[in-house]
Amino acid sequence: MYKTSRMKNIIDAEIAWRVFLEERTVAAETRSTIESRYIRLNPEFNIVPELDDVDFLEELSRSTSRGIFEETIEDLALHLIATTFYFKKLICSADEAGEYNCHGKQTHLIGR
Repeated sequence: MYKTSRMKNIIDAEIAWRVFLEERTVAAETRSTIESRYIRLNPEFNIVPELDDVDFLEELSRSTSRGIFEETIEDLALHLIATTFYFKKLICSADEAGEYNCHGKQTHLIGR
């Protein structure tokens, strides 16, 4: 019962991730373009410990470190930093050709 329930949760998490990506895919965009915008940390483990196996936590920590590449951590850090910046639009106008001209300032959420 417990193992079946845990496997179902793992499968449900994978399905939820796929649905999340599909909901964000627009006709003009490819799935790979959408996937590059999001990072999912999902290291694979050879052994999944019991929930109350405190002795296994150190091995779990080492396995997690081995399962996540440094490149992924760097990508995650860059994405997090990028999300702190935004463009504050001050004025925006459209010309006869339908092109927009916007002026504003780049600002960030940290230390506001």
